[in-house]
Amino acid sequence: MHANVRPLTLALALVLGITPRAQDPAVVAPPRRITPEALARVRALLDEAITARGIPGGVAAFAFREGEISTVAVGHVDRERKTPITAEAWMLSGSIGKTYLGLVAARLAAAGEIDLDAKLVETLPEVEWFARLPNHESLTLRQLLRHESGLADHVHSEAFQKALLADPERSWSAEELLGYAHEGKALFPAGTRWAYADTNHVVAGLAIETLVKRSWDELLRTLVLEPLELRETKPSASRVLPGLVQGHASGLILHRGPVLDEDGRYFVNPDFEDRGGGLYCTTRDLARFCRALFCSPAIDERTRALMSDGVATRSRVCERYGLGLMIDPSPHGPRLGHAGFMPGYLSRMSWYPEPGLVVAIQFDTDDLRALGASLETWTDRIAAALTATGD
Repeated sequence: MHANVRPLTLALALVLGITPRAQDPAVVAPPRRITPEALARVRALLDEAITARGIPGGVAAFAFREGEISTVAVGHVDRERKTPITAEAWMLSGSIGKTYLGLVAARLAAAGEIDLDAKLVETLPEVEWFARLPNHESLTLRQLLRHESGLADHVHSEAFQKALLADPERSWSAEELLGYAHEGKALFPAGTRWAYADTNHVVAGLAIETLVKRSWDELLRTLVLEPLELRETKPSASRVLPGLVQGHASGLILHRGPVLDEDGRYFVNPDFEDRGGGLYCTTRDLARFCRALFCSPAIDERTRALMSDGVATRSRVCERYGLGLMIDPSPHGPRLGHAGFMPGYLSRMSWYPEPGLVVAIQFDTDDLRALGASLETWTDRIAAALTATGD
């Protein structure tokens, strides 16, 4: 185990949101509900983002451990303010897709189907795409899933970006994406430092498919979407995605302006995210997924422990990173979840085990500067609005 990994202790129960079950039904507290007053406070927060900061629109979804998921949608899907955004809006969730892959890996590891700490060079058949990777002699699935591999991010390769924009219709295979990861040297020896890179999850996803001889689509469907009843989450595998609302790109990377053309096509094929993202959903389903990670009986505690076993990052991204989980302190106790960016969209899901609360938020813009605060701060603010006393 890496020296930076914090050992699991009794506090893990708190981090995972595990609470003892009362034996006497008479002493069980009723499920906590979202009050009308709390809903009004959340709406006011989003109204401030829309009216004062020029954000087109946003949707928040939230619930306590056993309550119904509530939603608040504010603003529009166009800057002309002609079409209101609704809770039915689908948006690209970006890197939150890493959490879905982390769950698949943890479930397979808990079932004994894969070994997170085995050197892949010893368990994978001889395949060119892996043998050409920097650090391939020492890479493990755990290192890849926790961004300890030392691999540089192919998404920031100038050659990759040029190829992506030159052929917007192109459907990318994982092997083609990894062709850009073969450039250059490793950032550091595997397991010695931390650096966030989509490449890690492309490699991990392809390696898992090869090891278990099951496609990613099958693994996602049978281990995540179906058992957790996520009916409003789908792969973003083509330029036309039914239900996807207009997003507005700030020019940070790849694109500036509306991301859908007049025929509803995304400006490039978003399948280039591969296992580093690769999904779109409603905010309601994002909240449903996040809560299920820590509360659903469909997921065993061994799986949750594997996902939540994080490495210290020593970065501003998060304090610790598990298997597709960002783990941080917050004003409401531990916060576990993930953020996502795709040109035109911002997403964040956060689980707060102390109040037993999930908060998910999505904006139809990628202009984080206009928000005036991080996505984590926004979910913290919504959590504060929902847990305020006096209702």
